[in-house]
Amino acid sequence: HNVHRRLNELIGGSGRQDVAAIGEIASVQLNQSASGAAFRMSSTPQPAPRIGELVLAEADIKGRSTPVGFCGRLRRLVASEEGPIEIGVEKLAGRIVPVTLSGATADRARVEPTGLLQVSTDAAQYVLIAAQGIFRQDELVAAEGPGARYRFRMTGLGERTGGTTAIHVEID
Repeated sequence: HNVHRRLNELIGGSGRQDVAAIGEIASVQLNQSASGAAFRMSSTPQPAPRIGELVLAEADIKGRSTPVGFCGRLRRLVASEEGPIEIGVEKLAGRIVPVTLSGATADRARVEPTGLLQVSTDAAQYVLIAAQGIFRQDELVAAEGPGARYRFRMTGLGERTGGTTAIHVEID
C-alpha cells in the first residue's frame, strides 16, 4: 500500500512532502547489480520487514527534479543485536504502474483496492501485484493508473508473500 501511494506521488509530481508518513528509512546502498541492490538501514523499521515484502528504493539526490530508484522485493535480511539491519532487494523487472481497482471484483474482495501493475517490456506480459482476496480465475477486473485505464482477465496466481500475491493477467 505504501509503495502504491509513493509511486502515485512520484508520477503525479507531488514531491517529497509526505514521505516520512509512509515509512521512509534512510539507508546506505552497499552494492548494486543488474538484478538488485543491498542496503544498510539506519534504523529498524516497525513492524519488522519480511522476506518478499515490496520495497521502493529512492535516492535523495539534491538538485534533481526526477527521482532515481527502483521498486523491488526484499530477498535477504541480516539483523544482529550489535548493528543495523542489512537487506538485499531484487528489482522488479519492467515498468511498475500503481493502479486502483474497481468494479465487482474489487467490491466483493473486501480488501484494499490498490495494486501495482508490472509490465514486462520484453514480452508484453502483465502481472498485477495486489491483495490475495482480489484473485478469481478468468474474472475481469478494471483498473485505473496515472493516465491510463485497463481491463484485465486474471489467468493465474504467481508468488505469494504475506497478504500480497502476484496475479498473472491478460489485457482484455
